[in-house]
Amino acid sequence: MSTNQERRAEARQRLREQMEAQARREKQLKIAAAAVVVVVLAGIIGVVVWNKAEEARAEEYAANWLTCEYPEDTATPEKVDPAQYEQEGPEVLAEIERFNKQVEEIADSKRDGEAPTGDQPRRGTAQVDITTNSGDIPLSLDREGAPCNVASFVNLAEQGYFDDTECHRLTVAEDGAQLSVLQCGDPTGTGLSGPGYSIIDEPPPTWRLPRTDRACRCTRAVPSPWPSPRTRTVPGASSSSSTRTRCFRPITR
Repeated sequence: MSTNQERRAEARQRLREQMEAQARREKQLKIAAAAVVVVVLAGIIGVVVWNKAEEARAEEYAANWLTCEYPEDTATPEKVDPAQYEQEGPEVLAEIERFNKQVEEIADSKRDGEAPTGDQPRRGTAQVDITTNSGDIPLSLDREGAPCNVASFVNLAEQGYFDDTECHRLTVAEDGAQLSVLQCGDPTGTGLSGPGYSIIDEPPPTWRLPRTDRACRCTRAVPSPWPSPRTRTVPGASSSSSTRTRCFRPITR
């Protein structure tokens, strides 16, 4: 039989073993906790870095691409009854007759085009050549200045929307004037039709209109009792049921 001294020695040995085992477990727990903290911190850092990278990519994409809207616009002008304006005089009746002929031409020759889809580039230029029977007209279209309008023009050209159409309007500037206009691209040849959708204007953000009415120079008031479907509202313009006066302000930078 073991003596009391031997039993006490065995008890002390078991206690030491238990304490050593407990110390090992506590050390393992501390190592595991530290590893978890390291993993969590690494995950947080990774998420922050990923978010920053995503923000940078989003900013870069927004700087180079744009979502354009092309609202559907299928409205067509309707004929005007000249009997309603017999008292306006021969000038108005002649204008009505010309307008009604244009409405007939629209019905016979209108084309529809497909609007661009997807995001459009807002950097760079588009080089386009307009081929006419009087020679080529080279164009360099600035996407940054009007990305949605450039995208529409290029898209319609690629569809052949402008093929075999006439330039329906030409104005030559008088001496001292700075503006001449060659208006093309309407398959109906009237200037009153479109591809079936509209395009939002994209003027330079630095342009402004003078506030004073003295800067407004109006053309002669031409009686025109019916609205044109392609007439845009211009600041400074006034209209009534019997007369439409178009007033143009000089645009300054």
